[in-house]
Amino acid sequence: MNAGGTGGIKVRKPYHGPDRVLNIALDTLAGGTYLEDLELRRRDVAYLDSLGAKHIPDPTTAGEFIRRFGGEKAVLTVMEPVNAVRPGVWAKLPRQELRQGILDTDGTIAPTTGEQKRGKGLSYNGVGGFHPLVLSLANTREVLYLPNRPGNVPSREGAAEYMDRAIALAGKSFDEVWLRGDTNFSLTAMFVVDARTS
Repeated sequence: MNAGGTGGIKVRKPYHGPDRVLNIALDTLAGGTYLEDLELRRRDVAYLDSLGAKHIPDPTTAGEFIRRFGGEKAVLTVMEPVNAVRPGVWAKLPRQELRQGILDTDGTIAPTTGEQKRGKGLSYNGVGGFHPLVLSLANTREVLYLPNRPGNVPSREGAAEYMDRAIALAGKSFDEVWLRGDTNFSLTAMFVVDARTS
């Protein structure tokens, strides 16, 4: 997005998709926690000046945009183009750093105070919210996949599919790909025995 000059938040209204995504991302970087925090940014002259923008989407507009992402496939359409360029970036790493890629798998509880949040669930400790699955490349500390799940799902639920995706992605650049995670992710039904070692 080009916030200054022609195009971008400065002159386009209605806003384009990238403008809306960037608006939410910048709000988060500025310390925003809720969509309602966008209203603070809309009134912050210094913030708008730093973007070269006269106005930014309001919380209602941002919420309406987010609700369009109805499901996992829509989220993957955002994640996969970013992942598609990663192997080209990793290829620039020194050769010795490409010998072994380590994928970390973990889940975290993300509480929410919203009463009507779609997909919200109670976690094992009674906290209402979500249970995102985080798959990251330890070598570079990049998050490769971050699917959101209800707070009441076990850590392993849906993990195998994303582990396979992450392995395929890292396998394009690294000689070996290792998985690391706690016992919740020891999906023995998914283990493959290498015939060369049996």
